[in-house]
Amino acid sequence: MDIRTRILAARLAEKIDENPEYSKRLRLKTPHITKNRRGTGRKEEIDMFALIYGIISIWVFFKLMGFMFRATWGLVKVIVGLIFWPIIIVVALLGLIWIALPILIIVGIATSLAGV
Repeated sequence: MDIRTRILAARLAEKIDENPEYSKRLRLKTPHITKNRRGTGRKEEIDMFALIYGIISIWVFFKLMGFMFRATWGLVKVIVGLIFWPIIIVVALLGLIWIALPILIIVGIATSLAGV
């Protein structure tokens, strides 16, 4: 394609981009490569990079979500193991002492009276 044909094709593409009525009148579709916001004719490449960036961003987001759940579960296990289990055990033993002490006194009195 020589320079003159390229210039005519570029002017035609500009007319089609600026006036959709012109492309309807000529019964032409928008050319495959159109100008993007910056004025270059690399719209498809930019769209492909945006697609790849979007896919990788979604993949990284879900990987970070998985890491977040694993880290949170690990922290919950550590906190329960170091803080709550000792408190639960102490509370349970104190509760059992209040139950076991009267039983121990009754059994002690019963065995001393029985002479065993």
